[in-house]
Amino acid sequence: MKIDKIKKLYPNPITAAQHNNPEEYCVGGACILYHSDLLIKQSFVLDDECFYRFPPCIKLAQALEKINSKLRRRRSQSFFTSMGDYYAKLITISNDRGNFEKAWRYLEEALNYE
Repeated sequence: MKIDKIKKLYPNPITAAQHNNPEEYCVGGACILYHSDLLIKQSFVLDDECFYRFPPCIKLAQALEKINSKLRRRRSQSFFTSMGDYYAKLITISNDRGNFEKAWRYLEEALNYE
């Protein structure tokens, strides 16, 4: 899956530290917003808007694993519990450092993970 459509709809992610407007989002939040219909059909709770616009790693990992079920695979000999957890951390760390292009690349890798 290419992330061009997500980036077109959500072109201006920011870091959580910069957040001060309820319409803002990070790269992980853009992914959740874009896939919200799919996630809701899979019983993913989108309860607190700030929570999914700036999701904590665990919430982003859960969303990624619902979008791409292959991310549920466990990583052997790693403290990451799944590939979803691994990518959620990479996306979040990159986003929080303001390296949005890197966060987008990790998101694209996660969505295309085989």
